[in-house]
Amino acid sequence: MNATMIHHLLRKDWRLVFKPALGYFIGGLVAIMLFAMESKGAFYAGMVLMISALITLGVHPAIATIVNERKEGTLAFVMSLPISPRDYLWSKLIFNLLIFFVPWTVLLLGTCALFAWRDGIPDGLIPFVVVLFGAISVNAVLILGVAVVSESMEKTIITMAACNLAFHGVTYVAANLTTMQKHMHGPVAVWDAPAFAFLAVFALIVAATFAATLWLQSRKTDFL
Repeated sequence: MNATMIHHLLRKDWRLVFKPALGYFIGGLVAIMLFAMESKGAFYAGMVLMISALITLGVHPAIATIVNERKEGTLAFVMSLPISPRDYLWSKLIFNLLIFFVPWTVLLLGTCALFAWRDGIPDGLIPFVVVLFGAISVNAVLILGVAVVSESMEKTIITMAACNLAFHGVTYVAANLTTMQKHMHGPVAVWDAPAFAFLAVFALIVAATFAATLWLQSRKTDFL
């Protein structure tokens, strides 16, 4: 593994998407501030903003750093560098995972801490929030996997649309069709079987996506 060239590719991608990624992260922080306000309207606006910021953060870097390299022809420059397809793959995976999961972790912890601290928000919402964050992380990983394997804008967009539909389905099921519903407005965070089931399924999907991505890319001997 060519660590020096991977480092250079990471720096290139960082310069490319740092500003928009920072904007999405700031949007998430603003959402947490809205949660802190004693207003149902502000809380709803904060939830919409948080979900929108995280979903976009899971899409933008993958398209900008992977799909657009093929679309705009900059991959030809990468091919001229002393780097193997394996090194290129790891640079893309490492960068996109870090640029998403570092802000995702901070925003998740910040949201849960605020919910636990503020008296006006029931602690019973915390498991539901964790499930929502988990579903968004699955979306990001699936989109990243498809972008890496296909390098196709069309397939990536189709995956994004399917993931967004699935996210809304998960939200509806978690909020209305499981025992999580009766605990959401309670004073204690209850981690029941459906909450753990959601998280277990998310973990399996993420693991399977990584395994499939690495296996499919391991079969490549060049960038074409």
